[in-house]
Amino acid sequence: MLSETMIDLIGTLGAGSLLSAYFWASRWEGASDRMLYHILNIVGAIGIGINSYYYSAMPSAWLNGLWAIFGFVAVHRLITHAPKVEG
Repeated sequence: MLSETMIDLIGTLGAGSLLSAYFWASRWEGASDRMLYHILNIVGAIGIGINSYYYSAMPSAWLNGLWAIFGFVAVHRLITHAPKVEG
C-alpha cells in the first residue's frame, strides 16, 4: 500500500503535468495535435485521479478517469492517423 505522502506526491505531479499541458496549449497553436500534449494530460489525469480516489473525492476521481481515457483515445488517433513515410 502506498503511503499518504506518496499519494500526495502522485497528485502533485499530476497537477503539475496538467498545468504544463494547459500552459503549452495556451502558448502554442496546434499543441493539441502533438503527442506530448496528450501524454501530459494522461499522466496528469492519472495522478490526480489516484489522489482523488485515495481521498474519496469520487467526482474528481471519475472526471480524471474519463480525462485519461480521452487522452488515450487522442493518442490512438494520432498514432493511427499519422502520415505514412515512404522510403
